[in-house]
Amino acid sequence: PLIRKAAEEDASFFEAQILLADLCQDLGKYDEANTAYAAASKLQPDRFPQMYLRWAQSEMMLDLYTQAIPHLEKFLSYPKISEETRKKGERILRNARFAETAIQNPVPFAPENLGKAINSENSEYHPSITVDENQIYYTRLRPADAFTDNGGSKVEEDFHWSIRKEGQWPDNQVAPPPPYRDWE
Repeated sequence: PLIRKAAEEDASFFEAQILLADLCQDLGKYDEANTAYAAASKLQPDRFPQMYLRWAQSEMMLDLYTQAIPHLEKFLSYPKISEETRKKGERILRNARFAETAIQNPVPFAPENLGKAINSENSEYHPSITVDENQIYYTRLRPADAFTDNGGSKVEEDFHWSIRKEGQWPDNQVAPPPPYRDWE
């Protein structure tokens, strides 16, 4: 686009660099956005504080948590940002710090197949088990059937549950649908 041409022809054109960065981020081209944010920050580091938040968001999308942290801290150092945007920056900073720590300190993860009563050829996810480990609740993705009006999707989700008996999970139960309500 023309904005890329403007940024390439005049590397000192701050507005072109920042606009290119924002456009690339909005289009999901995070590597290109990072390059343009870096160029803009060298030209006028304090002109547009929001640049540091957007730059960090691009880095987060690329799993560059360590690089995002100083950009978020820089953004939060500016006194004149809205409370809503400050809270957003603080939340993203907490997430970046958590992700950085989690990557540096991995924990073992060994999912366990609970047998045919629970696990099927379909996807099961979002399990929740009671503290006594005798009841399980989870979501199962399954092919849509002719009886369901779900907007044309080829799949649908059901909630399932089971109660362990004598150390085994008997057949699961499909949770009943919610009571019908006329919202109109």
